[in-house]
Amino acid sequence: MEIKGLCNILENHKMWLVNPEAGKRASLRGADLRGAGLHDCDLRRSDLSGADMQNADIRQANLSGADMRGARLHEANLRGTNLTGADMSRADVRGANLGGANLSGAILCHSDLRGANMSETDLREAEMGEANLRGANLTWANLSGADMREADIRGANLTGAVFSEDTILETGERLSVYQKEVIPALLTAGGRSLADVLSTGCWKWHDWGNCPIAVAFRAKNRSRCPVLLQPRILQFIQLFDANLLTAPEIPSAANIDNAV
Repeated sequence: MEIKGLCNILENHKMWLVNPEAGKRASLRGADLRGAGLHDCDLRRSDLSGADMQNADIRQANLSGADMRGARLHEANLRGTNLTGADMSRADVRGANLGGANLSGAILCHSDLRGANMSETDLREAEMGEANLRGANLTWANLSGADMREADIRGANLTGAVFSEDTILETGERLSVYQKEVIPALLTAGGRSLADVLSTGCWKWHDWGNCPIAVAFRAKNRSRCPVLLQPRILQFIQLFDANLLTAPEIPSAANIDNAV
């Protein structure tokens, strides 16, 4: 798209945001915006569905409420961008820089975010069902209340990320349910009691010498663990190594007697 034409669209959109009768909503559906300079632009509630924005500079822009379904944002720079409530379902965001961006309430279902930098992003209440986040950098991201159901987070870096009890994990459980039910079931699946496993002090270790999984299954590597539990073991290791889990409570003798 020519710079002059884009400038006119942006100016009309700016007026539309103030008074819908005075301007016109930006309609950039399917537009060729590769490498475009949209730094600091106000594109709230604009239509960018299917737009090709590869390698575009969209830093600090305001795209809250924008329709970005199917947009191509490969290698785009979205650092510090406001994307609250934006619909980015099925968007191609591979390798994009989203560091510090606000994606709270955004829709990222089925989006391809492989290798994206999402460090320190605000993803509170974001819908991320079936998104591809393999190898994404989610360090210090806020995922409180986010729905990651069936998302692929293999290899994603979750160090320092923030989860809340109602964050929905890729396996469909809320974190609170995972903590209460899944962890105790997993750590006792090797035939040892929860008290026996945790009494070793394994919760503070993150290597195969004496980490919780190593102790629970008497294994020195993952290949020695039950094949059917491998997906759950990988999930636990990723969350555990990111310090997102707390040690489960060991049932008291009285509680065990009452359960029986």
